[in-house]
Amino acid sequence: MVMKRICHLFLPLLLLCIPLSYSKAGQEAQNEPLNQTSSKALEDDLSRIEIRAFHDSVVKSLNIKRFSDQVSDSISAQEIGKFPDKNVAEALQRITGISLSRVQGEGERIGVRGTTPEQNRTYLNGQYLASADWWISSLPSRGFNFTLLPADIVSSLEVYKTPKANQDEGSLGGAINIKTLDPFFSDPGVLAITSQMQYNDLSQKYDPQLSAVYSWINEQRDFALLFTVNHHSRSLRRDGLESWGWHERNYNLDDAGQLISNTQVNQPSDFQNIWSPGGGGSAVFQQDRALSSFTTSATYHIDEQWTLRSHLLHSQLNADNSNQNFLWQPGKALDAGSSISNFQIMDNTLTYASLTPAQSQPFSTSMEAIWRKAQIQTQSIHLDLLYTGPWWQAQYQVGYTHGSGGTSEDNTAQFAANTHYSFDTREYKNIKTQYDISPLDPQKWFISEARSDSQDGNDTGYFYKKTFLEISHSNTFIP
Repeated sequence: MVMKRICHLFLPLLLLCIPLSYSKAGQEAQNEPLNQTSSKALEDDLSRIEIRAFHDSVVKSLNIKRFSDQVSDSISAQEIGKFPDKNVAEALQRITGISLSRVQGEGERIGVRGTTPEQNRTYLNGQYLASADWWISSLPSRGFNFTLLPADIVSSLEVYKTPKANQDEGSLGGAINIKTLDPFFSDPGVLAITSQMQYNDLSQKYDPQLSAVYSWINEQRDFALLFTVNHHSRSLRRDGLESWGWHERNYNLDDAGQLISNTQVNQPSDFQNIWSPGGGGSAVFQQDRALSSFTTSATYHIDEQWTLRSHLLHSQLNADNSNQNFLWQPGKALDAGSSISNFQIMDNTLTYASLTPAQSQPFSTSMEAIWRKAQIQTQSIHLDLLYTGPWWQAQYQVGYTHGSGGTSEDNTAQFAANTHYSFDTREYKNIKTQYDISPLDPQKWFISEARSDSQDGNDTGYFYKKTFLEISHSNTFIP
């Protein structure tokens, strides 16, 4: 009834306009030669040329934000491709309000609106994505380790800063939704391979990075597949000077002019409340990372109303590492009876000291070697059945996600010695130490500690969700 009224209203106007247009075009065509008429028709056919690239992705992101019922931001695949991002976290830092936490120079976790990574949840195609961590001291949390997700698998990224009733709870700062590539929106029969080579001047190694994307659509154009494969290798090394913190100590001067730590409470001291270092070390950390990920997406249009989608993700990171540290431990040495033969105090801080061997225990310093075997992985299986009718829409989702891993072996060996040594912290961003005993002399060192630790984390989730949405139809009233 509504369509009949619309036709009755606009049909007379169309009938008035069409003859005028044709008569004017016909009159101009009679006055022009045949070749000129053909060229003008060609110009009319090419009067509009569209180039869709990065600009189109920006427009798409703006429209998503404009028509969203929430406070949200998004970024599309074309925009991600403009930056040399290695994973999803580095791509998310392009969005306003996102803070990035880096580990070994690579983005690992994100915070939204000033919150910590543990206060935000991550979703893959609208459903929770499980995660774990490889570091031995990391505690389980809701934060996701984005080193497991290369940026090549992403179609778009969405950050919701205000929740809705149909979204899972658990995000204080915001919820991150990662949308993967849809095979029907990719060029069929195209294999895209990307290769890179990275050089680390500290580890002095070359690391390859390979990724491949392949899409396929059948002749009936009702079934499509898309595969992505990624492999990244990284050789990391960190050379650092460590300080384990400072605390206040009281000292007395003996007859030889040496400082002796005064641990007696409520007794006068020659030097009171002097900030003294607890210890530190010269550490060398090395790690070999190997990330392998595989995704597959399938879409099947059963008929005009029913669509079945599936997505599979498997990603695994091997992160074996080692740590060697030559320790200086003045706090432990002073408690064991060491005295300070030469020193300098600046601004109530013990900035330089030369310590004698310990008296009440067999060592005053040590060196440490740690070998760790670490691995993490995440999997996700997602099935989505969508019905779109003339009056309502129904969506049924079922799936499974699992994140596991950690440090399966953490082996530590510590060798100790009793020697004269000194530390010097007077230079800005520098710590100097000197020892009387060489670390290459095995007769002067003995094993003081040996241990083996491990940590294993598991995060598993199952989901089933059904959503019904009524499609509104606006009726146009014409009096």
